[in-house]
Amino acid sequence: MKTFLKNLYQKVPSSFKNIYVITLLVFSVWMLFFDTHDQLTIHRLKQRKIELNEKKAFYQKEIDQLEKDMESLQTDPIQLEKFAREKHLLRKAGEDVYIIKKK
Repeated sequence: MKTFLKNLYQKVPSSFKNIYVITLLVFSVWMLFFDTHDQLTIHRLKQRKIELNEKKAFYQKEIDQLEKDMESLQTDPIQLEKFAREKHLLRKAGEDVYIIKKK
């Protein structure tokens, strides 16, 4: 066993026998794979950030559209009546409302 280790040690290039190189290699492997901020985690977090930014843009568009709708409902009585009739099924006195559902 001892001779095997000696032979293995002799086959290793001299640059890898330096303590600084060994330390650098161990540190690099640790930072790339085992640290809490390893490359895989960083990649996942970047992908999550992209997804969240897309959702943010979508919801911002929705908010803008709803604000426009709200503004039109507050200023236009015809729009308000249309909204009330379509969304909340409100009616005027003496009117009958029929709901037709498509299958």
